[in-house]
Amino acid sequence: MPTEPSHPASSLPGRLRHVRQAVAGALGCSLVVVAWAGVLAWGNSPAGRALIRERAGRALEKRLGPVEIGDAGLDLLLRARLAPVTVLGRGPGGPVLRAERVVVRPRLGALLSGRVEPAAVALRGVRAWPGREGTELGPFDLFVEFDGRDPVALRVALPGGGHLDATARRGEDGIAFQVEGAVSLPDDLPAVAAGPASAPASGLLTVRGSGRGAPDGSRVEADLELRATDLTFQGPRVGPSPVGPLALGASGRVAWTGPSRRLLLEGGQVTLGESGEVAASVDGELLLGIEPRFSVSARATAVPWRSLVEALPPDLGPPATAPRVSGNVSARASVAGSLSRRGDWDVQVELDLDDLRRAARAAPPSWLASGFEWTPIDPGPGERPRRIAVGPGNPAFVPYPEIPQVLVRAVTASEDAGFFGHRGFDFREIANAVADRSRVRGASTISQQLAKNLFLSPDRTLARKVREALGTIALEASLSKGRLIEIYLNIAEWGPEVYGVGEAARFWFGKDARALTARESAFLATVVPSPRRFHARLHRSGITPWWNARIDDVLTKMRVQNQLTDGELAAALAEPLDPLAREHPAGPATVEGGEPEPPGTEEEPGSGAPYLSR
Repeated sequence: MPTEPSHPASSLPGRLRHVRQAVAGALGCSLVVVAWAGVLAWGNSPAGRALIRERAGRALEKRLGPVEIGDAGLDLLLRARLAPVTVLGRGPGGPVLRAERVVVRPRLGALLSGRVEPAAVALRGVRAWPGREGTELGPFDLFVEFDGRDPVALRVALPGGGHLDATARRGEDGIAFQVEGAVSLPDDLPAVAAGPASAPASGLLTVRGSGRGAPDGSRVEADLELRATDLTFQGPRVGPSPVGPLALGASGRVAWTGPSRRLLLEGGQVTLGESGEVAASVDGELLLGIEPRFSVSARATAVPWRSLVEALPPDLGPPATAPRVSGNVSARASVAGSLSRRGDWDVQVELDLDDLRRAARAAPPSWLASGFEWTPIDPGPGERPRRIAVGPGNPAFVPYPEIPQVLVRAVTASEDAGFFGHRGFDFREIANAVADRSRVRGASTISQQLAKNLFLSPDRTLARKVREALGTIALEASLSKGRLIEIYLNIAEWGPEVYGVGEAARFWFGKDARALTARESAFLATVVPSPRRFHARLHRSGITPWWNARIDDVLTKMRVQNQLTDGELAAALAEPLDPLAREHPAGPATVEGGEPEPPGTEEEPGSGAPYLSR
């Protein structure tokens, strides 16, 4: 059967169509390339650079104030490139922000219609100076995406690998936003924030939050959650070695009301450790009026002691020789006042150790409940090491029932007026010490001093203070107040190589401690804060008028506390006093460290820092 002849001419129109399309595509690509090359060339020409710099500067100044822009131009993706950009701010002083390089990607649709709108902005090598001279944040990278004129996404890339991401969407009922990020410590932490004394050595801080703001910005609410893990601190104020790791958490709802300038924290919670058993609820308020005021309250209920100890690293745990306690501890605290006047803050703290005490009564007695041996932690220069029996094995030991009450009350009036009523800490004195930095003495109670002398070293670090606090709670939970003051008075230092009230009475007055008078007791109470220095002072200048006033002040406090009658006070004020009557030293008197005490060092009234009893 004959084959039909082919007709090549019939496919010619289709081939021509494909050729035309290919030619049109190539021509279009050529035009795009030519246009791209033209725009790129123009954008990097002197006129184009000047126009980009002028337009960018005008847009930035509307929002940020005066700016300085170095070079300007377009990159291969036709993004505006500015390098560097310095925001000078609206107030006096230096720059507030500087970016080594800024890249702006324009919105294509707006650009085709003749408008210049950013779709995204990238700031590289950003450094910021937030108002305080010498304080620098950075460098970090900042990325912002826009929807129209509104920023809808922000990312901060930190130098240590950390990041902070935020997104926002505008709706009819306001702006909804979310925040999430992680900060590596100390790599992502500015040096000024880390601080030289207590910088975190390592750790990871994560933040997560979401909230909503009113369309007019009058109210913003957010639920926030922060978590710090593997947190380790170091520095001379922290301790001789790094302290950690710690796990800390915080969460709560924060609300800001613009018209009243009120910041409110509700349903807050702070946790220590991974288990969540060590937790405290927190609420607070900040009013930013003419005189900013604040209030914060916290409550921790039935926290298991064992969980608290396990949540702490060993360097912050209770001293190894402190009494072992069990049970639950509860606490509540509140602070309120003006931000600018710390001295007027109202501080209220309650510490509930009842459950610990009940458990201690049911447990075997602590080793401190009966006689034991003790070695002074801070002997004076040249003193021979010695172990002191705290109990009947020491002929100088004086049992609590035989210690004159005038001595007990003189020492507590001078060192710790609330000793028989508090739970180991005088929180009001602690608050006063924080508010008044001119104080030359601390706010440690007798229980705290006893914890330090029995279990710890004399170094002054934050780690030691934490361990001291836990040791104080252990003492208060396991021993009676009578036993605590008995131990304290029988190990306290009263002079060079003089420990315990039995030795003190013999050393200073040549008599048995049981025969001490009210004025002699008040004298010994003034010696306790710095016995070696007062011993040197007595040899140098005797009992000065200032020292006599201090003794009289202790006696007056005892009268106010109804520990003396009017007649007993009058007799004590008139009593002659002649300590160390048998001692006549040769050569200069010395103070701690073995150096001669300089003349005129008494804290005489009006001479500067006041002498405080604690």
